[in-house]
Amino acid sequence: MLNTTLLGKITSDKKILKRLQFTAISAAVAGLLALVQLAYAATQEAGIVLSAMGTANAQGADQQTRTLARRSGVFVGDRITTGNESQLQVRMKDGAVIALGPNAEFAVKAYSQKASGDKKDEAVLSLVQGGLRTISGHIDKSTYKLETPTATLGIRGTIFDVYVAKDGTTTVVLREGGVDVTGSNVKRKLDVAGLAVIVKRGGVPSEPSTPPQDVLDYLRGIVPDLPDNVTWHSDGNGGAVFDLGGDIINIINSPPPGIQGDGEVPSACAPNDYYCSCRMDPYGCYN
Repeated sequence: MLNTTLLGKITSDKKILKRLQFTAISAAVAGLLALVQLAYAATQEAGIVLSAMGTANAQGADQQTRTLARRSGVFVGDRITTGNESQLQVRMKDGAVIALGPNAEFAVKAYSQKASGDKKDEAVLSLVQGGLRTISGHIDKSTYKLETPTATLGIRGTIFDVYVAKDGTTTVVLREGGVDVTGSNVKRKLDVAGLAVIVKRGGVPSEPSTPPQDVLDYLRGIVPDLPDNVTWHSDGNGGAVFDLGGDIINIINSPPPGIQGDGEVPSACAPNDYYCSCRMDPYGCYN
């Protein structure tokens, strides 16, 4: 007669073996899915470099580092860094423009391939240190998020600047539109152009006030060849209108093309008609 104790032990061992096999298979599947996600991120283009000055590098989701230059692709999963006295300007897939200043660290966590202007859009960016100046594009504003070590930013159709100090203190300067700044679960609306909200580590967003001079000096250094009171906006016909009033600063050093989707798109352009070509293909007009 078979020993019941031995039979019970055999049955128990079989159950343990099955659990171990299931765990091993699950781990293998999870590892394979992670590799697939990394490979997809490494090929999911989020933008293109318009200009690069000095040193700018990107470490991709695959952990490979590459040097960024004009026309380089920027991909989901990239961690971008700039060196001393360096600048980088990127046009995103939806027509947004981001200009990074010196000693900046910036990451693209998510960015929709197609900016359809609905809840299916997604844009998650991160500024770890340094500064940026940006004009938002056609990503649905409710799905846009910019993270810093001390704050999270949401936008409402916007031109704004962000600076992150070495201690994580975040300064958000509004140029046009509106920004919602959240820190320590407290949200502050910034809707007066020229004012700033500051968030220190562990603190809540400050009341809007005049930006600190050292922050303005850093941001102005990104575009040193422009007067401080120059900005632009889309004229609704695919062109650009300059505004010389108020203390507003442009983020790029030449008149930008119309934002993708704005105004009437021409069917053909005359040779060397730069602005016409940009209206036809804003994403590729710097190629």
